[in-house]
Amino acid sequence: MNNDNLKNEMKTLKSLREQRDFAKEEYNALYKDFLEKTNSIKEKYVSFKSGVSGSEAIVRDIALIEFNETGEKSLDYGVGIKVKNALDYDKEAAFEWAIEHKLALLLDVKLFENIAKKDAIEFVKKISVPTATIPREIKL
Repeated sequence: MNNDNLKNEMKTLKSLREQRDFAKEEYNALYKDFLEKTNSIKEKYVSFKSGVSGSEAIVRDIALIEFNETGEKSLDYGVGIKVKNALDYDKEAAFEWAIEHKLALLLDVKLFENIAKKDAIEFVKKISVPTATIPREIKL
């Protein structure tokens, strides 16, 4: 590469960097303005989001209480109960079992649970875990 080519490319690079820096300044100014203008709606959104989460937790708690009392999985207003199978076991006993069966030096939880679902392991209990579901569209 001769000196003229290097000089031309350096001019191009300088120009591109200047344009980039200008665009970044413009972007930052507009972004700052956007944040200032949308701050109140963001605060409202965060507040409502928190309220929705809290209300959903209460609905789930009420639904699980109802399920535990009645065994009914389909509740009013589209609220339902799904019962998923899960495993309940002592992590230390599972790790010892994994070492005995030469699975790993570290318990591979996913592999262990796949085996435990298929084969009986004395310290593992298969349990049902109910969870409440809430419809997206609430019809009252």
